[in-house]
This record gives sequence, C-alpha cells and structure tokens, in this order.
Amino acid sequence: LFCLEVDNYSDLLLNVGTDVTNNLLKWTAQILMDTMRKEDTIARISESCFAVLAPTAQHFDAIALCDRIRNKIYDSTFGDSSLSEKVTVSIGVSSLDDGTDMDTQGLIDQALDRLKQAIVLGGNRVIGANPEEIRAKLYSEARMQKLSLDTIVKLYHNGEFDLLAPYLKQIATSIFPLLELCNEKMHWRLDNEIKKISGKIAK
Repeated sequence: LFCLEVDNYSDLLLNVGTDVTNNLLKWTAQILMDTMRKEDTIARISESCFAVLAPTAQHFDAIALCDRIRNKIYDSTFGDSSLSEKVTVSIGVSSLDDGTDMDTQGLIDQALDRLKQAIVLGGNRVIGANPEEIRAKLYSEARMQKLSLDTIVKLYHNGEFDLLAPYLKQIATSIFPLLELCNEKMHWRLDNEIKKISGKIAK
C-alpha cells in the first residue's frame, strides 16, 4: 500500500485557487489510473492525498513503481499556465513483506508516516522500509530456521540466494508434496518428472 500527496498543495491552493488545484488532482489521479493495473485499487483519502493498494507487488517492486510514478508526474506537463513550477509528489510505501506484522489500519498509518517523512525531507521522493532492516529480519528468521514458505518467498524476492543455499534440500522436501498435488489436480502429466525429482530429494 502506498500514499501519495501533491507537494506544497496548501501553497498552491492559496496561490492559484480551487479550480486549478482541483484540475491538478484530477490530472494526478489520471496518471495513477494509467499507471496502475486492474487488480490495484486507487482511492482519494484526503484533500490532496491518494492511497493505492497493490496486493501483488513485493515491497521493493512497489518502491520502484512509486519512483516511476513520481518521475512520470515530474516529467509530465500539467496543462495550466498558472503553475510556474514542476508538479512533484511525495510517496510513502508500506507492506506486509517488509518485516512488519500489521492490520489494514497499521499499513495505512505506516504509509502515511513515511509520506510525512518524505515531505519533511523536501518532497519529490519515495520512502519505504529500510532495506537493511528487512534484510536483518530475514537473516534472523533464517538463522532461527523459521523457514516458512512465506519467509522463503521473501528471501527469494530479495535476492538472498546465498542465504537460501544451505536450506535448499529442506525447501525442496517441503514443497515437493505441493508439486505432487499440482501434478494430480492440474493434470500436468509429469509423473516421470515428479518421480525423478523425488529421487533427487531422497539422495
């Protein structure tokens, strides 16, 4: 989930008025709608702030996406000569795969907190979780051998292949029954391949 706000909106409202700023918000919303996917949800949650729920995006993929949105808004031309400066936005990103355990309101609050940090630091930036914090938590889970499927996926998406290497047989053993189930229920017709994999795991 990420929250996006137009930088210096209050000043713009005072300087150019409601009509221009309303059109600016519509323009910003259109860029969001053109950028996001069908499975994503966009909502306006305050006068100058939008929230976007992107349920299939990993945390750092979401940060990269937000940076593209930020650049797209900066590089695009808002069609009103009343604004002499480039339009910029600040974005705060929060997710369940960044080492946190939160409910929906917690996600929103964290995204808003990070949005405020971006604004305080001067705007026109994206702030998400500290990569080192996420990495440290994943290392801690791995050291404690808490290799749930969720942890494995997080490590994989973060590119921590060296950390996964010592546990590959454990991982293969854990997911093998799922492969068998998929082969049976989805009619993959990979019985011979499944047997070969079973033999490799058993060695």
